[in-house]
Amino acid sequence: MRKRFGFTLIVGSLLVALPVMAAERYELRAPGGVGAATSNEVGVWKTAKTARGARSSLAIGNQFMSPNLECIVRPGTKAEVIKREGSVAYVRASNAAFGGCKGFVKTEFLSAN
Repeated sequence: MRKRFGFTLIVGSLLVALPVMAAERYELRAPGGVGAATSNEVGVWKTAKTARGARSSLAIGNQFMSPNLECIVRPGTKAEVIKREGSVAYVRASNAAFGGCKGFVKTEFLSAN
């Protein structure tokens, strides 16, 4: 009986730990060429819908004044993908200059390098 209980405890703890997988890590990049990638900033949005509708530059349509904008980050900011929803991903963006924020970005703004 003790062996079964011990075995059940080990199997149960392994099953609980399985869903906790390592998050995907990326750097955020601005769309466009080299000039745009160094000067444009990336918007992290509160909802997936607003992230899908985001334009290539925050200056277009005065997007940086949107109440749905969670934060603005520079290209090269580290991003940890928490979950994906089609063409957008829910990320935790952070660097040493600011604490960080969580929100949605277009997956095209994620760079593996």
